[in-house]
Amino acid sequence: MRILQVRFKNLNSLVGEWQIDLTHPAFAADGIFAITGPTGAGKTTILDAICLALYGRTPRLNKVTKSGNEIMSRQTGVCFAEVTFESQAGRYRCHWSQHRARKKPGGELQPPKHEITDADSGQVLETKILEVAKKIEKTTGMDFERFTRSMLLAQGGFDTFLKADSGDRAPILEQITGTEIYSRISMRVHERRSEERNRLNTLEAELDGIHLLSEEDEQQLTTSLEQKSHQDAELNQQISHQNQAITWLDGIARLEKESKQLGQQKDDLQTQLDAFAPEQEKLRLASQALELAGDYSTLTSVRSGQEVDRCNLAERQKSLPVHEAAAKQAEEAMKTATEQLEIKKMEQQKALPVIRKVRELDLKVAEKDTPINAATTTIAGYKTSIEVLRTQQNEDYADLKGKRKTLENLLQQLEKTKADKGLVENLTGICGRFEVLQTIHRQLINKFEEISQTEGQLQEISRCWQEQLTTLAEKKCSQEGIQAVLAEKRSEINSLLEDKELADWRKSLSLLTTQKELLVKATEATQSLLKSKQTLDDLRSRKATLNVEESTLTEKLKDQTEKLASLEKEIGLLEIQLTLLKKIEGLEEARHQLQDGEPCPLCGAKEHPFAEGNIPLPDETQQYLGTGRADLKAVADTVSDLKVKLAQVAKDLEQVASGQKEQAENIDEANHLIAQACLDLPPDFEWAVSDPDLGVKLKGLKDENHQALEHATQVVQTAESVEKALNTLRESLEKAKELVVEAERETQAAAHKKDLAGQFLKRLKKEAEGLQSQQEESRRILKEDVQAFGVEALSVNLLDQIQEQLTARRDQWMARQNEKAELDQKIAALDLQTRHKAEQIQNSDSELKQQQELRDGLLRERKALELERQDIYGDKNPDDEEVHLSSAIDSAD
Repeated sequence: MRILQVRFKNLNSLVGEWQIDLTHPAFAADGIFAITGPTGAGKTTILDAICLALYGRTPRLNKVTKSGNEIMSRQTGVCFAEVTFESQAGRYRCHWSQHRARKKPGGELQPPKHEITDADSGQVLETKILEVAKKIEKTTGMDFERFTRSMLLAQGGFDTFLKADSGDRAPILEQITGTEIYSRISMRVHERRSEERNRLNTLEAELDGIHLLSEEDEQQLTTSLEQKSHQDAELNQQISHQNQAITWLDGIARLEKESKQLGQQKDDLQTQLDAFAPEQEKLRLASQALELAGDYSTLTSVRSGQEVDRCNLAERQKSLPVHEAAAKQAEEAMKTATEQLEIKKMEQQKALPVIRKVRELDLKVAEKDTPINAATTTIAGYKTSIEVLRTQQNEDYADLKGKRKTLENLLQQLEKTKADKGLVENLTGICGRFEVLQTIHRQLINKFEEISQTEGQLQEISRCWQEQLTTLAEKKCSQEGIQAVLAEKRSEINSLLEDKELADWRKSLSLLTTQKELLVKATEATQSLLKSKQTLDDLRSRKATLNVEESTLTEKLKDQTEKLASLEKEIGLLEIQLTLLKKIEGLEEARHQLQDGEPCPLCGAKEHPFAEGNIPLPDETQQYLGTGRADLKAVADTVSDLKVKLAQVAKDLEQVASGQKEQAENIDEANHLIAQACLDLPPDFEWAVSDPDLGVKLKGLKDENHQALEHATQVVQTAESVEKALNTLRESLEKAKELVVEAERETQAAAHKKDLAGQFLKRLKKEAEGLQSQQEESRRILKEDVQAFGVEALSVNLLDQIQEQLTARRDQWMARQNEKAELDQKIAALDLQTRHKAEQIQNSDSELKQQQELRDGLLRERKALELERQDIYGDKNPDDEEVHLSSAIDSAD
């Protein structure tokens, strides 16, 4: 359930009428609030009002009844509590009230009233206290005990709820949360309890292992802690310095890494340089040796000749013995051929300088081929390298041009969207303001819905108010009609009473009635007096007659009594005699046992006359006894009749005496009544007890009194009838007034409700205006914020879309910035790379030109040598010519 509104009056210290609207945004915005204040301010009274309205009782008091109400404020005559709440069953309003008699502070307490109505339709659902309690329990699912142990815990009651066993808490929780969720909660609570129990056991075990420190240890540890704190501060400073040093070292490491990368690049270049070093050394040596190429060729040729000579010498030395023999044999031939040989040698000697010169020139030409070929190879390598470098440079230039073009386009895009740069820093704040604006917009929509509902309620309340006004007018009209009839009746009764008060007529009627009663009593007393006197005379005569009769009867009774006594004595004797005769007759068996001369066991006589047969007979005695008894009965009856008559006469005498006494008393009473009536009746009644014409005068007075009494009775009865009608009219008027007052109260309540609804609507509209102003202000500020980013139209419904667009633009701007940075880096690298390759190409071109110049010089030198040889020896091969000469010499030898 959810309590929507609390309204109460004159409870405890809160005198007057109070109202708390829990649907107000101040209560509903955060979802939680507290009731605070000093002791006696009325915090608990608010909670008491809730309990009182729902259940007619509070945690601090038992049920409030006619016998006692300790919650009503002092010096007040009425109190009430009203709660409007909603549950799954609907919205209800529960009202409890009690007042004193006439609603005065000193009046007696009246029974409390309790009712529950539908808050939306106003229909009264229950008005009986027990039925209201059942309805509350049915709609909320809680009785008073459950409500005060779960929803609204009294002071000190929360601990009771927590310490209650599961059997007490389970019904409450089941009513609140439902069985299924309570089961899950119970399982989770059990698991949590086990976990916490295990944790508690662990902590207790750890706690058992903890020993308390002494004061010295504590002081020592405190001192140590202070020292450690100082050390910690120093270490923190050291850590700060070390962190700075680490930062510095990280910078050094980063620089070293960059230096290492540069060193690696240097090493790579050095490796390339080292790889080219042999060629470079060869190139250097070749350049140096190029100047000595001719001399070196000659030296080489000489050395080659020497080597050949050595080889020949070795071979010849091996074949020397053979040849020596052959030489001996050929010595003669040699002599013959010596001349030819000398000729050939002379020819050879002539040809050898030329051949040597030609060989020297051929060697120089051959020596020129190696550096020329090396230079050509170097030139080709340089050309290839230059071509590769130029190709790479062209590619790099193309790539650089493309990236610069891309960068230019990107810069153009960034220039076009330079406003998006602010989104990087401001988008988060703008999104926050978006959320604020959306929140205000939602609140405004809810407020408009609430305004619409309130306007509908206000229309309904206004309609009810109009109906109440109509009802009030009708009831006032009815009251005025009753007042008019009442005025007519008052005029009629005033005319009837002849300018007297009804009380005067009633007093006259009472006086006339009293006079009538007195006159009746006086008349009756007069008649009774006359009658009593006549009766008294009759009683006197009757008494004299009865006295004579009593004397006669007394004499007769005396005679008959004496006769009766004589007969009773005689009958007694006869009865004794008869008894003895019957006894004698009954001792027949005993007589047979008697013996002459022996004493009788009954009488002791020694003579036994009856034993001789002389037994007397009882018949004669019985006859006398019967006659006596008949005479006795006749006399007894006569005595009895005389006694009865005498008693009757005595009774009559007593009655006569009593009658005389009574009549004397009646006479005295009548005289007293007449005398009293003389005193009670007005003095204008001229009569006296001794007046002989008292009866006639009384009759005249009675007639006069009768006429006056009839007139007064008619006036009073008519007046009472009119008065009764007036009372009925007054009651009707009072009821009409009450109805008018009730209608006025209901009209005022409806007007108050209408005013409250109007005020509430006005407040809602004011709040809506405030929210609208906030929304407009927030929209204006937000519009100023987003106008810088090209957003002109700012609709609340498009905030999410605008936020997505701005987020996309921010992300695009950041992506382009990243792309620009990457392009800048790549362009810088390519620019550096192209410059480096340009330098390489320039260096290679320079080297190429040097090699080409070197090769051209070598070619020119070789051409000069070839021309010189051509001039000296033509196209002949010096080796062939030398072989030919040698062959000729050999042949000559």
